[in-house]
Amino acid sequence: MANTRYYVLIKNEKVPVQVRNYQNSNSVKLYFKADTLCISKPASLNFSRVESIIKENENSLYDEYMKIISTTNLESSIKHWVTGEKMLYLGEDYTVKREHCDLQKIEIKIDVEKKQIVISLPNNLLDEKVIKENVDRGIKSILKNNTYVKLQERLPEISSKMGIKYSYFKVHDATTKLGSCVPQKKSLNFNLRLVMLPQRAFDAIIIHELAHIKYPNHSKEFYEYIKKYEPDYDNIDKWLKENAKRISI
Repeated sequence: MANTRYYVLIKNEKVPVQVRNYQNSNSVKLYFKADTLCISKPASLNFSRVESIIKENENSLYDEYMKIISTTNLESSIKHWVTGEKMLYLGEDYTVKREHCDLQKIEIKIDVEKKQIVISLPNNLLDEKVIKENVDRGIKSILKNNTYVKLQERLPEISSKMGIKYSYFKVHDATTKLGSCVPQKKSLNFNLRLVMLPQRAFDAIIIHELAHIKYPNHSKEFYEYIKKYEPDYDNIDKWLKENAKRISI
């Protein structure tokens, strides 16, 4: 059994590929191990055929690879909530301003006018671990609430425009997906970080998940349908992938 390493381009991303040849195999299997695309194939099958199979599955492979990359790099995007740190909100960088005051509890305010995340701490609270745990929780609560309010406004409007009905939606914490859909139930799930996105990206996520009610998979028809309502979807999707580390707390 030979074990050979290659690189392939998946939507302009250079992805490491490990190919295993099996004499008795009669099928091709694709799966990721860490950031490497592993391929098991019949020894008699040439690599050009493997490349065409990768091309046929390019969209789903790309999505999975970018999720793995964003999760791998998550540590570098962890917030410590100190003055000067940046957090993405409404598609723009907001600056953290931390201060100690005569308070009994932590207070967090998003100042849209000044583009600041103002964190007010009790004077006697100096434990950084406790501060981070509580501010993480508080920021997530604010993002969840603000995402929910914004979805209440945008989701019915976009749903009506697309002519697709949904049963209900939920907002929750997730580490990889910004949205998901259960087509059979017509239910939608959205990441609480959605409010961190620019408006068009926010709407594109809604369009994407509503489209899954009509097209459960990531077929060519699915993406053609999405682009009827967001012609610039490819660029938005590229921006989301490139900024995956910023869409985190």
